[in-house]
Amino acid sequence: MNGSGGSFSLDTYEGVTVSGSFGKTNLPSGQTFYAVDAFGHGTGDIEPWNGTPFPQFSTSGDSPVIYLELQNSSSYNVQFVAQKGKPVWSFTLKDSGGFPGTNCSFALYLQSRSGGYIWQTPIGPPSGEPSGNTVTINWYEWPGGFELPLGTPTYVQFYCDNGSH
Repeated sequence: MNGSGGSFSLDTYEGVTVSGSFGKTNLPSGQTFYAVDAFGHGTGDIEPWNGTPFPQFSTSGDSPVIYLELQNSSSYNVQFVAQKGKPVWSFTLKDSGGFPGTNCSFALYLQSRSGGYIWQTPIGPPSGEPSGNTVTINWYEWPGGFELPLGTPTYVQFYCDNGSH
């Protein structure tokens, strides 16, 4: 990843494929940033972080699809820059079994001001409507001061429901 962003594509995992792209950042060229997918939900494929078990995201009416761990292994805290008409983050999911709803979005597991971690739905909010077995979710807004810290995982939980976000 570099200042103009980057992209990734993961292998199919349990019938779900995730690919994505990131827009403009504060990073110089050649920085490393990892993306890994997992299911959670008692499967044991998400390890505890600092001794704390992974908390599942759940709200009424939402059906989880897959989790994504973003690991900033660069030498910088990553800040993304919103640009008019361009997504800051864009994710495309393909699910061989279809999606459990008519609208999909994501939530982020982030460190709160008090130092603990909480699930938050991003401002915007990002959403996409499935078409067959594919959905693309774009996020156009980036909150000021929000960054992906060096050496700390950020979890993204993709979910679908039958409402609008």
